[in-house]
Amino acid sequence: MKKLNQSLPLLLAGLLPFMPLLRSVLPAVQNAAGPTWAYVFPWLAGGLAYFGYDAISSASSISISPPSATNGVFYSGVVTYSGGHAGSVSSMSLSNASYTGFYGSCLASGSLTLAPGLTITYTRGNTATVSGTPNIPLTTSFTNLPFRLIAYESSGCSTKGNVDAARTTSLLIQPAGLAQTAPTIAVQPQNAIAQIGSTVILSGGAIGNPAPAYFWRQGITFIPGATNNSLVLTNVQITNAGLYQLIASNKVASTPASCYLTVCQTPGSNNLVLNFTNFYPAGNALTLATTLTNVATAVNTYQWGFNQSTSGLPTTSSWMLPASQVTPANSGNYFIVFNSSIGTNILVNQQQYNSYWSFGYVPSFTNSPASLSTNIGATATLSAAVTGNTPAVFWYQNATNLVATQTPGFNPQTAAANLAATNVSLTFTSLAVSNAGTYTVVVTNQWGSITSAPALLIIAGPVLAVSAPTGQTNYAGNSVSLSVTASGAAPLSYQWRKGSASLANGGSLTGVATTNLTIAPAALSDSGNYSVVVTNTAGSVTSAIAPVVIAAVPRVTATLNGVNPMLTSTGGIPNRIYIVQAATNLAAPTAWLPWQTNTASPGGAISFTDTNNPGLKQRFYQLKFP
Repeated sequence: MKKLNQSLPLLLAGLLPFMPLLRSVLPAVQNAAGPTWAYVFPWLAGGLAYFGYDAISSASSISISPPSATNGVFYSGVVTYSGGHAGSVSSMSLSNASYTGFYGSCLASGSLTLAPGLTITYTRGNTATVSGTPNIPLTTSFTNLPFRLIAYESSGCSTKGNVDAARTTSLLIQPAGLAQTAPTIAVQPQNAIAQIGSTVILSGGAIGNPAPAYFWRQGITFIPGATNNSLVLTNVQITNAGLYQLIASNKVASTPASCYLTVCQTPGSNNLVLNFTNFYPAGNALTLATTLTNVATAVNTYQWGFNQSTSGLPTTSSWMLPASQVTPANSGNYFIVFNSSIGTNILVNQQQYNSYWSFGYVPSFTNSPASLSTNIGATATLSAAVTGNTPAVFWYQNATNLVATQTPGFNPQTAAANLAATNVSLTFTSLAVSNAGTYTVVVTNQWGSITSAPALLIIAGPVLAVSAPTGQTNYAGNSVSLSVTASGAAPLSYQWRKGSASLANGGSLTGVATTNLTIAPAALSDSGNYSVVVTNTAGSVTSAIAPVVIAAVPRVTATLNGVNPMLTSTGGIPNRIYIVQAATNLAAPTAWLPWQTNTASPGGAISFTDTNNPGLKQRFYQLKFP
């Protein structure tokens, strides 16, 4: 048996390319009591491997850790939901607890009794807790306490969002004072299907005295750090498919249990959602293809279909839809029917694999909003004309401040309506200074996104807007320049400040009353927070702060690395360039030559070793910090 187990991964790897995707196989893969084969299922669109969306509804699970409790001893454990829509769970319900008979009880309203002495509580996200001191009449050496949870995307166990099917796990209750016994696998790890890029949990449980420790291995290789009864695999890839073994061990003995992980990818770019719709831009050719195959001696046939019909459609393994057919009206269920036989022996009979495609037009502008200038208190309108299927429109001030959203009413199934331009606009009444700035409109839908050219809204009166000067980090002795741009009614005046103190020209400072402030040369004392106040006859606006950090030129230590001179320092500016110069005669300053250009480490360390010194000649070094 040991020899067979070691050969399984190799045998599995040899079989993967030939496994047909059989919908009838999937329930067996999910529910078999013992291990069966793991598959990698092929479904191609545009050259990427995908898996039929209708088969992924089972790609989720729950697990509890630790998996066992002792009667009369306080227990605390965590239940984790994985796969499906784990990233957006907002509530859970206890759909079934075999001991108490609960059904459909929402955990959002508080804790529920799982068994005498034990309660279950939904915490947040994709986890719940089980705690308490179990007090259960035990008729055997242990009690297997299974329970099911349902995960909801909406709060309060509402079915308005995505709702997962009930998933089951078990808590093992064993009596206190057991004699030393070898571990017994009481909860077998279940086979699982996972999507590429998702998270999956494999879990099992054992009873024994002392309480078992757990180890996982993939094939015959132990997984480092996998010492829990649950194995969490994040960002699952094809290489994760295969045989997994949970080993429960105590000082009496070790007991293994096996399961298989199938890895697949859903169609389209949104491969981690539950509905698995492919959103593809209309007006572009699309090639659908499949790698469904079987053993080399089999005869395979294919039939493509759209919605309920196969009439007149290709009977090859690929189907090219020309751009003229990729329109919103042709959105729907595209499928392929697969048959395979050897002589009169039918291996696969009329197996159908589905993939839903939604075609729509990427947003575009027929015109972007135009800049305008008006007065305080007036009414102003920025407008644009957009096309595209069911677009969502977002208006932003100064690139990041969302000020309005709009949803023009397009019919996604009417091609002509979606190609016609529709006007969208942003109207201001009684304009204030805070309305001034640069405006962009972002139009997005399931098929793409586009951002308009910026439009400047200028309001005559006070200073409208001041750009944020960019902070700098530099070495002492170098020059630092800060600059701003401002809009508003002329004339505009500028006053640079350090902290709360206004600056004056003199010494190393120039340009304190202009748009550009220069510090040359900069000293350590010039470090601080700089800003500029822009003023006109109606008022003033202060820019955001620009932090300036002036660092001392690092002290460099010279040592020998073998026979090679080595310069080191820890005082540099992280990731900053420095230039190593070399000379053979200090009496001739013009003899300094650039020797090497290096970059300080992310921690600011400087390190240079001169290995280019034939004959070990006398050489002097200096560092320049531009």
